[in-house]
Amino acid sequence: MKKIIIGIIVLAVVVWGGVKLFGTKEEKIKETIKIGAILPLSGTLALPGEFAKRGIELALEELQNENDIDVEVIFEDSKFDPKLGIGAYEKLKTNDNVKAILEFGSPVGMALSPLANKDKILLLGLVAAPPYSTPNDYTFRIVGSATAEANGIVDVLVNKFGKQKVAVLFMNNDYGKGTADAFKIAFKNKGEIIFDEGFNPQETDFRSQLTKIKATNPEALFLASLGREAGVIIKQAKELKLNTLFICAQACDNPDLIAIASDSADGLVITAPTDDANAKFKSLYQNKYKENPNYVSMRMYDAIKILASVFNACKKDDFSKECLLKKMNAIKNFPGSSYPINFNENGDINDQFILKTIKNGQFVKYEE
Repeated sequence: MKKIIIGIIVLAVVVWGGVKLFGTKEEKIKETIKIGAILPLSGTLALPGEFAKRGIELALEELQNENDIDVEVIFEDSKFDPKLGIGAYEKLKTNDNVKAILEFGSPVGMALSPLANKDKILLLGLVAAPPYSTPNDYTFRIVGSATAEANGIVDVLVNKFGKQKVAVLFMNNDYGKGTADAFKIAFKNKGEIIFDEGFNPQETDFRSQLTKIKATNPEALFLASLGREAGVIIKQAKELKLNTLFICAQACDNPDLIAIASDSADGLVITAPTDDANAKFKSLYQNKYKENPNYVSMRMYDAIKILASVFNACKKDDFSKECLLKKMNAIKNFPGSSYPINFNENGDINDQFILKTIKNGQFVKYEE
């Protein structure tokens, strides 16, 4: 009997030790991968930054039971400032040892691009500035470039609205200048740009420029601006009785614009990445946040899901930088929150744009 009891004890110890060493089928040992997220969580773009964070957190919740790895995201606040973005990047690289970084905003993205390529860290940015497109390197974008968007804007202006005399007012930063330059290239030989001037970020008085624009009698005013500044421009333009078609690029798809411009914003036309979410994502977002999703949340949700799939594919290769880049370049028809996602040789996404307007203080799809 003593031998039997001792045998049972020994067997129990062996089984217990095996479980501790190797786990059970139900209990998989997961590795944790760290991703950095450099977002404008305060300052003039805090609201879009919050939308970005929502998309990331929604993806993380869904990934908990889907992958063989755990994904941890470390958030850093850039305040849409390139210098702060660089500081956040160095902290994430050196202290947190992240394997990839998500980023929001062209000025910060342009500052981080050479650093990420030098360090061979995947950088997936919500960046529109055309110069961000570089071939066969570690930088990718999760939103359409200003070049692609500009072609759509020009088509809308010329073929839908029949406008050929256009004024351009742009923000003097990487986003504003890049968007304005892309528009001017696309508009060449399609019409005449009769006014072209920039303004400093966070400017609050545009009356002098708007008075000059009014004197040119434009058929349309194209704004390459963030939402908050565009709201001020539109409000002051209406006060000066500048009556023309106002058309704005994707950064104007921001509730801050409506909050500032109020009724003056009605009729503004916006080209923006599609927010036509599939049923699954729309349900997840509405259940958690009690409102419809927007393109910023959708693109950042997709970004996390894409990176998680790349990490899973490189687990056996110890998440080497070379494997991560190879698998990122191999992404084909990835099931995104709206449409299948692909990247070209420049790391540019095949984003889809829609036309919106503001009606009764709400962003709605433009309908003829």
